[in-house]
Amino acid sequence: IGSNSDSSTPVTVSFSGGKKVLAISTGAAHTCAVLDDRSLQCWGENGDGQLGIGTSSDINSPSEVNVGGYVVAVSAGGSHTCALMVNQDLKCWGGNSQGQLGSGDQVSQNSPTSVVLAEVISIDVGGEHSCAVNLSRTLHCWGANSDGQVGDGTTSTATSPTMVSLGSSLGAISVSAG
Repeated sequence: IGSNSDSSTPVTVSFSGGKKVLAISTGAAHTCAVLDDRSLQCWGENGDGQLGIGTSSDINSPSEVNVGGYVVAVSAGGSHTCALMVNQDLKCWGGNSQGQLGSGDQVSQNSPTSVVLAEVISIDVGGEHSCAVNLSRTLHCWGANSDGQVGDGTTSTATSPTMVSLGSSLGAISVSAG
Protein backbone atom coordinates (compact mmCIF):
# COMPACT_ATOMS: atom_id res chain seq x y z
CA ILE A 1 0.00 0.00 0.00
CA GLY A 2 3.08 2.25 -0.07
CA SER A 3 3.65 2.32 3.67
CA ASN A 4 4.68 0.01 6.48
CA SER A 5 1.53 0.73 8.50
CA ASP A 6 -0.33 -2.25 9.91
CA SER A 7 -4.02 -2.63 9.13
CA SER A 8 -6.58 -4.72 10.97
CA THR A 9 -8.98 -4.47 8.01
CA PRO A 10 -8.47 -5.34 4.32
CA VAL A 11 -6.67 -2.66 2.29
CA THR A 12 -6.75 -2.41 -1.51
CA VAL A 13 -3.43 -2.86 -3.30
CA SER A 14 -3.23 -0.86 -6.52
CA PHE A 15 -1.28 -1.90 -9.61
CA SER A 16 -0.06 0.42 -12.36
CA GLY A 17 -2.30 0.71 -15.42
CA GLY A 18 -5.29 -0.73 -13.55
CA LYS A 19 -3.95 -4.27 -13.93
CA LYS A 20 -5.91 -7.02 -12.19
CA VAL A 21 -4.57 -9.95 -10.16
CA LEU A 22 -4.86 -13.49 -11.55
CA ALA A 23 -2.93 -15.27 -8.77
CA ILE A 24 -1.24 -14.30 -5.53
CA SER A 25 1.14 -15.96 -3.08
CA THR A 26 2.45 -14.80 0.27
CA GLY A 27 5.72 -15.84 1.87
CA ALA A 28 6.96 -15.26 5.40
CA ALA A 29 7.10 -11.48 4.88
CA HIS A 30 6.67 -10.86 1.16
CA THR A 31 3.89 -11.11 -1.42
CA CYS A 32 3.89 -11.69 -5.19
CA ALA A 33 1.05 -11.37 -7.71
CA VAL A 34 0.62 -12.59 -11.28
CA LEU A 35 -1.26 -9.86 -13.15
CA ASP A 36 -3.70 -10.09 -16.06
CA ASP A 37 -0.95 -9.22 -18.57
CA ARG A 38 1.04 -12.22 -17.20
CA SER A 39 3.62 -9.95 -15.56
CA LEU A 40 4.77 -10.47 -11.97
CA GLN A 41 4.96 -7.92 -9.19
CA CYS A 42 6.29 -8.46 -5.67
CA TRP A 43 6.60 -6.39 -2.49
CA GLY A 44 7.61 -6.71 1.16
CA GLU A 45 10.73 -7.89 2.94
CA ASN A 46 13.66 -8.46 0.61
CA GLY A 47 16.76 -9.15 2.73
CA ASP A 48 17.53 -12.33 0.75
CA GLY A 49 16.42 -10.99 -2.65
CA GLN A 50 13.06 -12.81 -2.47
CA LEU A 51 11.35 -10.02 -4.43
CA GLY A 52 13.51 -10.75 -7.50
CA ILE A 53 14.07 -7.07 -8.32
CA GLY A 54 17.89 -7.19 -8.41
CA THR A 55 18.47 -5.71 -4.94
CA SER A 56 17.99 -6.70 -1.31
CA SER A 57 16.09 -3.54 -0.34
CA ASP A 58 12.60 -3.90 1.16
CA ILE A 59 9.77 -2.46 -0.98
CA ASN A 60 6.37 -1.49 0.45
CA SER A 61 4.46 -1.30 -2.84
CA PRO A 62 4.24 -3.66 -5.85
CA SER A 63 7.39 -3.70 -7.98
CA GLU A 64 7.75 -5.42 -11.36
CA VAL A 65 9.96 -8.52 -11.51
CA ASN A 66 11.82 -9.01 -14.79
CA VAL A 67 11.29 -12.74 -15.30
CA GLY A 68 11.95 -12.64 -19.04
CA GLY A 69 8.55 -13.90 -20.16
CA TYR A 70 4.95 -14.52 -19.22
CA VAL A 71 4.10 -15.95 -15.79
CA VAL A 72 1.27 -18.42 -15.13
CA ALA A 73 1.86 -19.17 -11.43
CA VAL A 74 3.93 -17.96 -8.49
CA SER A 75 4.77 -19.43 -5.10
CA ALA A 76 6.41 -17.46 -2.28
CA GLY A 77 8.22 -19.29 0.54
CA GLY A 78 10.11 -18.30 3.64
CA SER A 79 12.68 -16.14 1.86
CA HIS A 80 12.52 -17.39 -1.73
CA THR A 81 10.08 -17.28 -4.62
CA CYS A 82 9.50 -19.42 -7.73
CA ALA A 83 7.53 -18.57 -10.86
CA LEU A 84 6.15 -20.95 -13.48
CA MET A 85 6.44 -19.47 -16.95
CA VAL A 86 3.94 -19.93 -19.80
CA ASN A 87 6.57 -22.00 -21.69
CA GLN A 88 6.70 -24.39 -18.67
CA ASP A 89 10.14 -23.15 -17.54
CA LEU A 90 10.70 -22.58 -13.85
CA LYS A 91 12.55 -19.63 -12.33
CA CYS A 92 13.44 -19.13 -8.66
CA TRP A 93 15.20 -16.43 -6.62
CA GLY A 94 15.89 -15.30 -3.06
CA GLY A 95 17.46 -17.09 -0.11
CA ASN A 96 19.27 -20.30 -0.96
CA SER A 97 21.00 -21.42 2.25
CA GLN A 98 19.38 -24.85 1.90
CA GLY A 99 19.50 -25.13 -1.91
CA GLN A 100 15.82 -24.16 -2.21
CA LEU A 101 16.43 -22.37 -5.54
CA GLY A 102 17.37 -25.65 -7.24
CA SER A 103 20.45 -24.09 -8.81
CA GLY A 104 22.87 -26.80 -7.65
CA ASP A 105 24.50 -24.52 -5.06
CA GLN A 106 23.63 -22.58 -1.93
CA VAL A 107 24.19 -19.05 -3.26
CA SER A 108 21.28 -16.64 -2.84
CA GLN A 109 20.04 -14.76 -5.94
CA ASN A 110 18.21 -11.41 -6.05
CA SER A 111 17.07 -11.92 -9.66
CA PRO A 112 15.19 -14.81 -11.30
CA THR A 113 17.38 -17.85 -12.03
CA SER A 114 16.37 -20.78 -14.23
CA VAL A 115 15.87 -24.20 -12.65
CA VAL A 116 16.95 -27.14 -14.80
CA LEU A 117 13.65 -29.01 -14.93
CA ALA A 118 11.66 -29.33 -18.16
CA GLU A 119 7.94 -28.97 -18.82
CA VAL A 120 6.84 -27.90 -15.33
CA ILE A 121 3.07 -27.81 -14.77
CA SER A 122 2.80 -27.26 -10.99
CA ILE A 123 5.02 -25.56 -8.41
CA ASP A 124 4.86 -24.87 -4.69
CA VAL A 125 7.51 -23.78 -2.22
CA GLY A 126 7.74 -24.18 1.53
CA GLY A 127 9.88 -22.41 4.10
CA GLU A 128 13.21 -23.64 2.70
CA HIS A 129 12.29 -26.25 0.09
CA SER A 130 10.59 -26.34 -3.29
CA CYS A 131 8.64 -28.95 -5.27
CA ALA A 132 7.46 -29.14 -8.87
CA VAL A 133 5.53 -31.54 -11.10
CA ASN A 134 6.40 -31.81 -14.77
CA LEU A 135 4.33 -32.83 -17.78
CA SER A 136 5.33 -36.49 -17.40
CA ARG A 137 3.63 -36.36 -13.94
CA THR A 138 6.97 -36.74 -12.17
CA LEU A 139 7.41 -35.02 -8.80
CA HIS A 140 10.72 -33.32 -8.00
CA CYS A 141 11.69 -31.58 -4.75
CA TRP A 142 14.83 -29.82 -3.48
CA GLY A 143 16.15 -27.72 -0.62
CA ALA A 144 16.02 -28.26 3.14
CA ASN A 145 15.48 -31.91 4.01
CA SER A 146 16.15 -32.28 7.74
CA ASP A 147 12.63 -33.67 8.19
CA GLY A 148 12.50 -35.57 4.90
CA GLN A 149 10.58 -32.85 3.03
CA VAL A 150 12.42 -33.59 -0.26
CA GLY A 151 10.94 -37.10 -0.19
CA ASP A 152 14.03 -38.95 -1.40
CA GLY A 153 14.35 -41.21 1.65
CA THR A 154 17.20 -39.17 3.16
CA THR A 155 17.57 -36.15 5.39
CA SER A 156 20.37 -34.59 3.30
CA THR A 157 19.99 -31.16 1.72
CA ALA A 158 19.28 -31.34 -2.03
CA THR A 159 20.49 -28.35 -4.06
CA SER A 160 19.07 -29.59 -7.37
CA PRO A 161 15.66 -31.03 -8.31
CA THR A 162 15.47 -34.60 -6.98
CA MET A 163 12.90 -37.04 -8.32
CA VAL A 164 10.48 -38.37 -5.71
CA SER A 165 9.50 -42.00 -6.24
CA LEU A 166 5.72 -42.34 -6.08
CA GLY A 167 5.62 -45.96 -7.20
CA SER A 168 5.33 -47.42 -10.67
CA SER A 169 1.61 -46.84 -11.13
CA LEU A 170 1.33 -43.36 -9.62
CA GLY A 171 1.95 -39.92 -11.06
CA ALA A 172 1.48 -36.42 -9.67
CA ILE A 173 -0.69 -33.68 -11.15
CA SER A 174 -0.07 -30.95 -8.56
CA VAL A 175 1.96 -30.38 -5.41
CA SER A 176 1.71 -28.45 -2.16
CA ALA A 177 4.69 -27.75 0.10
CA GLY A 178 4.37 -26.69 3.75
